[in-house]
Amino acid sequence: MKKGVKVLAVSFLVCLMAVASAMAFNLTDRVTIAPNGKGDLLYYPAYFTGDGWESEITLINTSDTDSVVAHIAIRRALDSEERDFLVFLSPTDVFDFKITQNANGEPVLITDDASLVIRNDCYSAADYAADHDGQPYELVLGAGWETGYVEVVAVAQKNLGVPPVDKTAICNDYRQNALGNFLPVGGWSNADNVLTGTIEIYNTQTRVRGALRAFALKDYGNKYAPKFGETLDIGSNARNTKVEVDAVLCNDNVVVPYVGLPDGQTLYT
Repeated sequence: MKKGVKVLAVSFLVCLMAVASAMAFNLTDRVTIAPNGKGDLLYYPAYFTGDGWESEITLINTSDTDSVVAHIAIRRALDSEERDFLVFLSPTDVFDFKITQNANGEPVLITDDASLVIRNDCYSAADYAADHDGQPYELVLGAGWETGYVEVVAVAQKNLGVPPVDKTAICNDYRQNALGNFLPVGGWSNADNVLTGTIEIYNTQTRVRGALRAFALKDYGNKYAPKFGETLDIGSNARNTKVEVDAVLCNDNVVVPYVGLPDGQTLYT
């Protein structure tokens, strides 16, 4: 794989190309910036680990009535390779996890939240903690994941009753009625603009900390219910293409100077 950091001039030209290409598309259902911070595609633009740094990420389902399935991809800065998983959110639910380093210096995701399913039989991080004397679930991300960014796609939603809805019940319904199919299907519909979130980055040694709201795009329009562990590339099986997402981010001056993958799936900006 050829690697190289994009210089500013190249990034600028690519942004111009993305904007120009997006202008050729129909304006109906165009992805745009979510002015209220609630959308169906979220970006947490950077996380950090090492030298005392930790990053805590929060994802919120703002719907009062519908349970939501979301696809989360943790992408490393080196080449935007991902570690991805599905989360299952009850109405008004809050899911949070931490990216830090373990005793061996490896970047890890840590959580005991029931929203995160770690097996395709709907076994969750909360189940893991219960089976291991309260020890939270730890996913080793691997070399290169010391820094990166997080991408969240709202996959689908369904009214499964008055909250709080049991996470295992949400997962089982999704698995039985939607998994691997195009939406709408089995009572699951395309997700509305109901997700928001924040990231808090702090240093356990210096006590320095800061927080940012996730950058939210609305009307992205995912159309596919992915399987467990299945990659969900931006612009694939959605109402909007990757070029259109790039154009929105370019117009808002959101720049992420990461190396691009040969398959072109990494965002330009």
